[in-house]
Amino acid sequence: MASTSTGARKRKNEESLAFHEVAPSASTSASTLQEKPRYDVFINHRGPDVKHTLATRIYNVLKDMNVTAFLDSEELEYGDFLPTTLQSAMHSASIHIAIFSENYAKSPWCLAELSFMLTTGAKIVPVFYHVEPTDLRYVEQGKGIYVDAFVQYEKKHRYSPQKLQEWKMALKNVSCYKGQIIKNNDDEMGFLKNIVNIVLKEINNVPLVVANHPVGLEETVIDFEKNALQSSQEGVQIVGIWGMGGSGKTTLAKTLYNKISSSMEKSSFIFDVRDGATKGMLHNKQIQLLKDLGVKEEDRKFDNIEQGMAILAKTLRSVKVLIVLDDVDHADQLYALLPVKDRLGGGSLIIITTREYEVLKSKGISSVYKMRALDPFYSEQLFCWHAFSQSVPLNGFEELTNF
Repeated sequence: MASTSTGARKRKNEESLAFHEVAPSASTSASTLQEKPRYDVFINHRGPDVKHTLATRIYNVLKDMNVTAFLDSEELEYGDFLPTTLQSAMHSASIHIAIFSENYAKSPWCLAELSFMLTTGAKIVPVFYHVEPTDLRYVEQGKGIYVDAFVQYEKKHRYSPQKLQEWKMALKNVSCYKGQIIKNNDDEMGFLKNIVNIVLKEINNVPLVVANHPVGLEETVIDFEKNALQSSQEGVQIVGIWGMGGSGKTTLAKTLYNKISSSMEKSSFIFDVRDGATKGMLHNKQIQLLKDLGVKEEDRKFDNIEQGMAILAKTLRSVKVLIVLDDVDHADQLYALLPVKDRLGGGSLIIITTREYEVLKSKGISSVYKMRALDPFYSEQLFCWHAFSQSVPLNGFEELTNF
C-alpha cells in the first residue's frame, strides 16, 4: 500500500507541475466539476502570443453570439485554484479551440491543457497560427519549431520522460484534426466567421429527447420522407405535419430534426408556438428563433413583430436552414415566424406541426403530411409499455390488450 500511495503522490505532483508549478495538492473531484459554471467553448492558447489578439477576438465574437466561452483572462476570478478551475472548464466544454502559435510548446500550461482536453471526448478545433501542422506532427522526431521547447524541458528535468512523451503524442494527435491555418491578417477574418459557424453547429446539434417508447416511429419517418419530401434537395421546402392532438406530430418532428439538423448551416426548433397567441409572446418566439440562428444579442432587440420579421429575412439570406415550428394554431404565428422562402439557401427545410389544416392552407402550404393511426400491432405495444413498462402484456392480461 505504501508504494501505491507514493506513486499516486508522485503523479499528483507531476500533474500540478504541468499546470505551471502550482501546489501539488490539487485535485479535481466530480462534485467540484459540477459546481463550476458550464462553458460551451474552452480556448487553449499561449497568452504572450495571442491573448490580446486572436484569442480575445474569438472570445468576443462568441460572446456576441451568446456562446459561453472560457478565456482565462476573462473568466478566472481572484482566489480560483487554477488546476481545478481550468480542468472544470475543459470538462464542461462541448468544443475546444486550441491555438498553436510559435511559442505554444514553451508553456507547460498549454501542453497540460491539450493533454487533458483529449481525455474529455469533446470536439477539438486546432488553429495553426503562423505554424504548420507538421510542427506538431514531427516534434517527437526532432523536427519543427517546437523541438527547442522540449529540449529545454529535458535539460531541466522538471517533467518526467513519460510526461514529455505524453505531450508530444498529444501534439501529434491533434495535428491530424481538421483545423484552420492562419498565415496572415486576411486569413484571420475568414477564420472568425468559420469558427463561429463550427461552434454554433456543434452546440446546437444536441439531440432532442424524442420519446420514451418510440414504437412504430421508424416506419412513420420513412413514410414521411417518401410522401412529403421532394426528391430534389436543391429547392426550399415547407412541409406541414397535420393531425389530432396526441397523434405523434411533435415526436415525428423531433426525430426529423435530430436526423437532418447536422446537414444544415443553422437550425431551430420552436416548441409550443400556439402559446404565442399574444403579440408579446410572438415577440419572444421571434427572439428565440433569432437566437437559435446565431443573431447577435444586440441585433435581437426590436420593438414589434414587423421589425423581427425584417431581421429574420436579413439574417437568413442564402442560408441553408432547418426550422421546426411546433403546434401552430393561427395564421398570425406563421406570419411572424415563417421566413421569406425565396431568400433562403437551397436545401432549406421548414416543418410546421398543427392540428388546424386551415392554418396551412391560408399560407399556401400544399405539402402536408397527415398523421396516421398506429398499426394495431404497434398500438398494442405502446399500450403495454405505458400499462406494464414492457412491450408485451403481463401474464393474465393478454385478453385485455386485444384491440
